[in-house]
Amino acid sequence: MAELEKLDVSDNTNFDEIGRSFSTEMFALATDFYEINVDKGKAWHKEFQDLDDSSHIDHQKRKRLYNDSLKHSQFRIAMFNYMHSIFERHVNELLKLSIKKDKIVRGRYIHKFIEIDNDRVRNNQVFIRNAKFDAMEDNEKNEIYLQHLKAVTETIPPLFNWQYFYDISDKHMFRDENLKFDYNEIRNRRNLLTHRGDIFDKHYVDKILQINKSRSAADPNKRIKDFFRRGYFGSSVKQREKEDLNALISNKRTQANIAHPYFFHSFRVLFSIYLKLWAHATKSDNLLIQVTHDLLFYSRKYKIYDFVVFSFRFLQDFYMDFGRGQATDFLKANHLLTFREFNKLLKKSKNKERKLLKAGVCENEFIASLDDDEKDPIYKVLLALYNNDIDLSVQELSKCRNLDKRDKEWFLFLDMRKHPKFEKAFSKAIS
Repeated sequence: MAELEKLDVSDNTNFDEIGRSFSTEMFALATDFYEINVDKGKAWHKEFQDLDDSSHIDHQKRKRLYNDSLKHSQFRIAMFNYMHSIFERHVNELLKLSIKKDKIVRGRYIHKFIEIDNDRVRNNQVFIRNAKFDAMEDNEKNEIYLQHLKAVTETIPPLFNWQYFYDISDKHMFRDENLKFDYNEIRNRRNLLTHRGDIFDKHYVDKILQINKSRSAADPNKRIKDFFRRGYFGSSVKQREKEDLNALISNKRTQANIAHPYFFHSFRVLFSIYLKLWAHATKSDNLLIQVTHDLLFYSRKYKIYDFVVFSFRFLQDFYMDFGRGQATDFLKANHLLTFREFNKLLKKSKNKERKLLKAGVCENEFIASLDDDEKDPIYKVLLALYNNDIDLSVQELSKCRNLDKRDKEWFLFLDMRKHPKFEKAFSKAIS
């Protein structure tokens, strides 16, 4: 066991760096998908409306629009597949770094490595850990270990393998009872689209139906009905058939389209898994701070209101795993801003029965923590804005001396600088 204590720390890559890389790529992909989808939708709506208003039937134009829609469907599939590739690549990078830096993860990994090495011998292959291996330097051994990452991780089914390496309990890993079904469905749709085409087939259906009921998983039949209701399986299945997954392969060829809601559902599921793994690898909220800020920024910029909901879910999951005591001041601030944005969305909701969220123990605890004269005055500005008190926010902003031009990009300041008094105080604070 002494070998397990010798960790390779020569790699200068750090967890914050690879976390930021994952976040940046995912947001770039999501915003590209959103922008192109919206632009295409507006253009098609206008062209189809022009066709309907015209007395002349333009067959060539209809054919062009049809071919264009097929190309765009392939674009959405490519974006979905690429998103899954980003996720897999970055999870592997996270695991590699953890194996190098964390003796517990490394010990669990080597335990499984030894298992596959023993299997090789049982299958009349030579040991990887032979005399030559034993004579190697530690950094050379590390390279050998990591060369077999795919084989080692595949000794345990996906999702459960990461749970094993990071020693995450069922309670924490599968608090979202839909996680097993949702991730399994995403993986199998990706495999379908990558290897077999864009038509739902029996292999896909069989793989989805293999999900067993357990205490940490939702009833797959209920989740399947929910997928139909939300349009994640497309809209071509008849209403009366929307309770049975076999409806996708009976009677007609149903396309596995990547509709707008399904893409962002997949984005949330993959992002939430990565955040959980990263947080358990680092015991830090650094990545969540960045992600919640970016979710709020892009939700406002592109009107992707689901991002506010995602932010709230990610925050709650972190607290349930580590407790609110682990939250740093920046995360507390982002929590209060998410809470504020969520209520702003509820105010705009057409559903009049939806009541605004009331500040609870968590929010009051964070407010008390940030309302401290010893802290940076920027937190007093934030609390004033949280309470929609513009005059007080201007008063507190005059005390800030640490702002620079980069702070203009903070989504909340972009919003509040529309107020002349706030913009004047902000200009003084960064001069």
